[in-house]
Amino acid sequence: MFNYRCKNCGAFLDPAEKCDCETLKRRKIRAVQELLSESEEGQIVIDFSSLKKRKRQNYIEEELLNV
Repeated sequence: MFNYRCKNCGAFLDPAEKCDCETLKRRKIRAVQELLSESEEGQIVIDFSSLKKRKRQNYIEEELLNV
């Protein structure tokens, strides 16, 4: 039995397999950053118009990747 485990999340991996936990984490952070912007007063605001666009894209990604 092979003892390959991800150092970050502890997932068991096959030989030469790379864990995608860091990639998924970066994708989630990027998605949140795309929703946030700074107003003229310096406040952070959520741009809901971009959320509607992302919903359709995320739905397609989830269907293709079974995330």
